[in-house]
Amino acid sequence: MRCWNSGRSIGVLGLGILLGLAACIPGPSGVTRGPSSGVSPAHALSLPAYAVEGLSLDQGELAWSGIRIGTPRAELEKLLAMRIGPLDANEICASFVATRALGDMRITFEFADEGVDAPLEHLFIALQGDLPQIEQIARLKQRLPASTYVPSRYAPDLAERDNPKPVYRVATTRPRVVMLNADEGLWLGDPRCYD
Repeated sequence: MRCWNSGRSIGVLGLGILLGLAACIPGPSGVTRGPSSGVSPAHALSLPAYAVEGLSLDQGELAWSGIRIGTPRAELEKLLAMRIGPLDANEICASFVATRALGDMRITFEFADEGVDAPLEHLFIALQGDLPQIEQIARLKQRLPASTYVPSRYAPDLAERDNPKPVYRVATTRPRVVMLNADEGLWLGDPRCYD
């Protein structure tokens, strides 16, 4: 039997080893390519250093790192080259959620229902050693200059700088808000469930 003695078998084995090693070579900005990296190819280069720096307006809608509020789940799955699901019920906001990793960031996607056509209503980006809140507020205002601070309905006299979870209304095609929580994360989406 001539299994491993064949020149063709050795060539195939060598090619397999090279392809396996290529998947482990760091890509641009230190991002590792390959299926085990946890980084979707569509987003490998667009993740910000700090969560607040991913905020933007995209086609008149609030977005984070290219993920636009209002985008149907099926479209997001194509954009991210990953499945978002199965979804779990969230009784607080009467919605369905799934948490996934994009690079080193944990992202929670929230939809009105379980359908693939359900639009993204909320996005939560968990912070990991992010900036102090005062710096996050400054960067938010740079990224979204038309945003306005919304005083807490529980403590309307609480100053913006003293609010542990400041909320900002963002001028978009539909009502949207961003909430900063220096201890937990960055939340954005429909204002009906932010407080």
